[in-house]
Amino acid sequence: MKRITFLIILAMFVVSSFAQTGELSPTAGQLLNNHKTNLSPWNVQIAIPIPASLAAGTYGIESDGTTFYVSKFNSAQFYHFSVTGALLDSFSISGVTNIRDLAYDGTYFYGGAFSNTIYKMNFTTHTLVSSIALPAGFAVRHISYDPTANSGAGGLWCGPWNGQGPRLYSLTGTFLDSIPAANLGTASCAGSAFDNVSPGGPYLWLYSQTTNMQDVIQVKISTKQLTGLTHDMKADLAALTGSAGGMFLTTNLITGTTTLGGLSQGNEIWGVDLASTVAPAKGAKVTSITNSNYVQNNVAQTISGIITNIGLTAITSMNLNYTINGGTTYTQNVTGVNVASFATYSYAHTTTWTPTATGPYVLKVWASNINGDATFTTDTMTKTITVLSSIPVKRVFCEEATGTWCGWCVRGIVNMDAMGAAHPTDWVGIGVHNADPMAVTAWNAGVTSFPGFTGFPTIIVDRTILTDPSSAATAYTTQKAVVSPVDVSLGNVSYNEATRVISFNINAKPAMSGTVNWNIAGAIYEMGVNWMKDPSPAADSANYDQHNYYAGGSYGAMGGFETKPSVIPATQISFDWVGRALCGGFTGTAGSIPATIVDGTTYTKNYTYTVPAYQDPYAMHVVGFVVDVTSGKVLNSIQQALSSVGITENHTISNVRMYPNPTKGIIRVEGLSNKSQITVTNILGETMLKVTNTNTIDLSNYTNGVYFITVNTGNNVVTEKIILNK
Repeated sequence: MKRITFLIILAMFVVSSFAQTGELSPTAGQLLNNHKTNLSPWNVQIAIPIPASLAAGTYGIESDGTTFYVSKFNSAQFYHFSVTGALLDSFSISGVTNIRDLAYDGTYFYGGAFSNTIYKMNFTTHTLVSSIALPAGFAVRHISYDPTANSGAGGLWCGPWNGQGPRLYSLTGTFLDSIPAANLGTASCAGSAFDNVSPGGPYLWLYSQTTNMQDVIQVKISTKQLTGLTHDMKADLAALTGSAGGMFLTTNLITGTTTLGGLSQGNEIWGVDLASTVAPAKGAKVTSITNSNYVQNNVAQTISGIITNIGLTAITSMNLNYTINGGTTYTQNVTGVNVASFATYSYAHTTTWTPTATGPYVLKVWASNINGDATFTTDTMTKTITVLSSIPVKRVFCEEATGTWCGWCVRGIVNMDAMGAAHPTDWVGIGVHNADPMAVTAWNAGVTSFPGFTGFPTIIVDRTILTDPSSAATAYTTQKAVVSPVDVSLGNVSYNEATRVISFNINAKPAMSGTVNWNIAGAIYEMGVNWMKDPSPAADSANYDQHNYYAGGSYGAMGGFETKPSVIPATQISFDWVGRALCGGFTGTAGSIPATIVDGTTYTKNYTYTVPAYQDPYAMHVVGFVVDVTSGKVLNSIQQALSSVGITENHTISNVRMYPNPTKGIIRVEGLSNKSQITVTNILGETMLKVTNTNTIDLSNYTNGVYFITVNTGNNVVTEKIILNK
């Protein structure tokens, strides 16, 4: 008789922060009203990679007009670089550490260490000149010098991420002005720079960790509002892989120009010609086509997307145009609009397109006759749309980077469990462990090398969206709506008890013909993993103890308020969603799908996995997915519990799951026969509950503690101890 695996989920919720190699905002998101434009390209003047030996923790930057100074958020170190990137000096200042952004008044430098103190420093003598005390609770992260403030005596714009908004203080700490945080939306401000050079100013530039992690946004100080000008620096500097850090603005660093610049944390110093950021008098740009990459044949498609006004004059009328494969131009006259400078207009062309044959088509969209000016037209945007014979069922594939050593990672377990309960048929979730005995080396390497990966826990959804586990529901909704060009199914799933070999086929059936670069890939994950049943060489309780950075904190999001220790002993934990095998490698098996595919043809790949003695095959799930090797994205996936196949009467008890959210304390026993009887006793041997013909046990009203669950199938009686830790 195979054992019953009882999952004891630790119902914790901790704040949305990464275990970080850089300092990241916990609230990064879209900008207010989602106004966004890239006046691309800006004129890049400076692109200096920070030496790898110095890079970790670099955050703040300021220029004295001829060189750069860089600070570190995780040490007392400062670096002095030439304009060409040569390291001129490295020093620390007694009494100063963990400085974020920097500001310069022409003589002295200023910085904050995410507290209410601003440090005034002499970088020539490497000394602390004085400290400026601000009101308690106002933490200085970004900072910039405003020479016009306080009647010309100068002041400092500074602030935290975005919770309180930038404030202007005098050089002695007197409050002078502020910009409401609500005006900035979720612009997570890492650095700032004061600009009294650009026409229409003064402005405050903010280096923001919004969705792109590298957004530069402009605020008009007189109105205290976003101008709408937002620029993703990665559009100009593809090498930027870190997140937004400090910022500076200086004149004649590059002769005859003013340079707006910043530091991508742990990555690169950059600078652009400020003049190239100024918007034209009139301008419009097609910034998106929202039609799906894949659509169904003979179904009408509305051509839609976004046009952005990248000029200083409002758009009141225009013609909206599109063609398919360079054929007939379909034009719609748009009137009665008022698209302000840097605002966006969501278009939906009134003439639909109905494809009548499968295959790829090139859609081209543009606007013309802006405000009645027949000579003015926008740029064009094109998109290749592939017409499918049918629309396959889409399932969302998620890999969570986690580890027992990671104090933030408990949040990932909770969110993965919630998603599995909420979407049991179209959410495929797997925990990819790092630096603990459950790690699979190649899988961990693939996940942690994913573009933009910075720390733990992180989820990667369809290898398209990289985000915090708390955003799993949003990522699922986004990816569920993405049309997949290929159906994925499983076949011949079996387990041989004598050889302990799992075998399964993954079937990929495209709904299109054409040339592709797709691979079939497989995976296996296990539920209810307990360290005491894992005799691998590195397996000991210390490697399985789950760390928790919020010891004693309240976890109200899970229902109620509870106190948890800083380290949860391994004896009290069973780990869920544990990735055990990656079949075919991170991008799948080469050649498993031919380069030229035929609509409706099924391509099959078989995988096998020999289950080690310490792993439970009846707690395992097999997973199949298809990877687009060119883009790296997962196109579709499927999973199946091994307990659902090949189970004899002796193995009717196959898998037990506890769902802590939303029904905390509910235990579900899967695979029971109709004659099963379940008895729950406490540690004193007293019978607490006896039920028959059910696979659900409700312990939600029971106190935390040790219980024994006995399952009698008529042929077998099995008792298992659980630790209820709601």
